[in-house]
Formats: sequence, structure tokens, C-alpha cells
Amino acid sequence: MKRIAVLLLLFVSQFTFAQDKVAVFDMDGTLISEEPAYAMAIFAKEYGQNQIETVNDLVNELKALTKNPRYDKMLKSFMKTDPIKVYPQMMDVVDSLKAEGYKLVICTGSEVRFAEAVNKKYFNNKFDVVIGSEFRAEKLKPTNSSINDKEGKIDNLKSNGITPTIVYGNSHGDFPMMKWVGNGVLVIHDDKASGEYDKPEQYIKECNELGFKTIKISDWNLSENPSWKTK
Repeated sequence: MKRIAVLLLLFVSQFTFAQDKVAVFDMDGTLISEEPAYAMAIFAKEYGQNQIETVNDLVNELKALTKNPRYDKMLKSFMKTDPIKVYPQMMDVVDSLKAEGYKLVICTGSEVRFAEAVNKKYFNNKFDVVIGSEFRAEKLKPTNSSINDKEGKIDNLKSNGITPTIVYGNSHGDFPMMKWVGNGVLVIHDDKASGEYDKPEQYIKECNELGFKTIKISDWNLSENPSWKTK
């Protein structure tokens, strides 16, 4: 098994673990690339019937797609094109936490069945629970938003009986989870050569103020910092 970076082990080891150790991961931009667009958005544009220019357009298209009886077949066809880039460095983190006995959870804004398909194809079902946005009317709870984001992520984790030990995310949409738990790690993709998005400096500043950690995917490639390298 690949070895997690020493620094990441220190992030986790400073805490006294309960019997159930739970690591919660955002998906887009944390475990998989969101460049040139979110995988869910690429899927919606490929299989949807309408032009998508705004977030509302995307949500409406996803609502329509999830009602389609061929939705699962669409997912399989989409996944066969191998459209998703996984961060191997983050898989090292996942594997190491799994070996430490953590329960692993995906908590993402992507549609839940889409996220489950990603977990199966790209993560070999390493995640024990997948929580995502729900667009099927019969599945929605009156008190919850269909979009799994920000405070909605906390609500959905609580409704599943999950209290994280540590949270990994990449944006302000994950900050409420981090603040709730008090143990967050912000994943930053700042490698311009790879085409990844730059993350605003205020994210790092806010994490420092809140006592959260920040890690850069590109740091794994720095020869002057071998502790970030994997075997």
C-alpha cells in the first residue's frame, strides 16, 4: 500500500479517536479533478436536452435526467468513456486512513447515484457511505434541500448518523463541515501546468485563522520535500 505523507499522518494523530473513526471527503476538486468542469456538469451537458449556462440550468437538467428510466444506463455509458481524473495523492490518503480503521464517507454536491458510480469505478468501493445531492422527488425530505452543500452537508451527515473525525474539502462549500467538526483539511490544487484551478488566498487565510490545515497537491512533486512523496 502506498504510504501517506508524514504531514497528513500528523494531522490525524493529534486527535484522540473514538471507537468509530470517520473521515469525510468532498469529491469534486478534492478526490477528483474539477477541470475543465465538474464531472457531473460534463455528464449533464452530454446527456441533457437543454443548454446549460447557470447553476440553476444544471440543477434543472439533472432533475430531468434523474427522472429518465435510462438514467443508470446513461451513467454506465458515461463512465465507460473514462472521463474522470482521480488525484492519486488523495488515494494514498484514503488508503492510509482505511488501513487505520477509519470509516470513509463521500459527502458531495454531485447527484448521489453519480457519486456512487464514481465510488464503484474509480475508488473500488473504498468509501463505506456516499452522500450526494438528491433530485428524485420521492426521495426528498421536506426539511432538507436537494442540494448537498454547505450546511446541507451537515444536515445530511446527521440524518445518516455520521459525526466525522476529520473532514477533507476544497472550497467554502466544505467549510461548514470543517467548522462543525473542528478538524478540517483544505486541499488546494495550484498547479497551473496541470490546468487545475487556483484557489483564492483567502481560503488559506481563513483556514489558518480557524486552525485548519491546508495541503497542496503539487507539493507531492517537490523533490526538496520528500515527506510528501509516495512509494
